[in-house]
Order: sequence, then C-alpha cells, then structure tokens
Amino acid sequence: MFKPRTALASLAAVAALGAIGAGDAAARAVPTGYDAPVMQHTLQPDQVVELEVWPTGDGPADEEVCSGFQSRLESVQIDLKSDLKAGDADSAMKQSEALDNLEDMAMDAGCAIAF
Repeated sequence: MFKPRTALASLAAVAALGAIGAGDAAARAVPTGYDAPVMQHTLQPDQVVELEVWPTGDGPADEEVCSGFQSRLESVQIDLKSDLKAGDADSAMKQSEALDNLEDMAMDAGCAIAF
C-alpha cells in the first residue's frame, strides 16, 4: 500500500529547496545532471493529494473512528500545504512526521488509507 509519508517528505524537501531558490517554487524545471540536458517537473507546493479512510474490519476502528482519522489527516495536510507555501521547511517536516504518525495510528486501529 502506498504510504503518504514518502510523498509528503518529498514535497517538504521540494518546498525547502524551492524556498532557497529565488522566488516562486511553482512548476520549476530542474536539471538532473545527466550527460544530455534532461529536465523533470517538480511538484507544486499547493498540490494536495486527496485521501479516503475506511475501516478494514481487521481492528477495533469503525466508520466513525476512520472518519475522525481522515479529518485529522486532511487538517495536517492543509497545515503542511501552508508551511510549504510559506517556505517553512522545519514546520513542514514536523507536519510530515505528524502525518506519518497519524497514518500508522489509523492503520493500527484497522483503517485503510487510499490516495
């Protein structure tokens, strides 16, 4: 199963690097350092992945509990997005860690998470 922490940590790193560069971190092409000039598209810091959380039946969590995890995960995602836009790498990393912890707690309780 895809875990959002990897994607979110990457987003935080992209935002931190974008904040170091001049100006806007949106849709910037970055040289990759190969023999031939190759460019890749970086994610924009305002892109947010939609998620869905539901009970698997393998734990004590029911629909209400999983819905609570979904609300909290979405809230932390919003905070992460705000930190990325502001170029606050330290706070973005803390939000990424919070998402990781919430995801682990939700799955331990018996919720599935899909993006």
